[in-house]
Amino acid sequence: MDEFGRHAGWCARGQPGDGRRRLDLFPDYAAELPVWDRGVGRSDLQLSPQLRADLAAWGREWEQQVVPFEERTEPPGWRERWTEDGRRLGRRLEAETGCVVVVLEPDDPARADDCPQCGRPWLTAHEPD
Repeated sequence: MDEFGRHAGWCARGQPGDGRRRLDLFPDYAAELPVWDRGVGRSDLQLSPQLRADLAAWGREWEQQVVPFEERTEPPGWRERWTEDGRRLGRRLEAETGCVVVVLEPDDPARADDCPQCGRPWLTAHEPD
């Protein structure tokens, strides 16, 4: 992964050096779309209806599975499948927008904790592959 992907989108070190815009793919409670630009939700992006629907469904699936903070067990393989689905969506989002997309997974500790601006251990960036 490129070094910038380990940093939050609002961090000065979190932007690609080639001039392209960075978008983060990350689910959040009640977000219309799980797409963020420097921490601001981007439901206004011009996307194909199918990609928009698939992104919204990916975010809703996370909400339905994870958000009710009750003691529950995830179905076997759910998180791995959901993460891989996010990577595929990231590739599609890159193709439609021309932006660099960083797929962020909640509750995964491999971020740039040592960055004084954005050390956030609860997000892990994945390349869309």
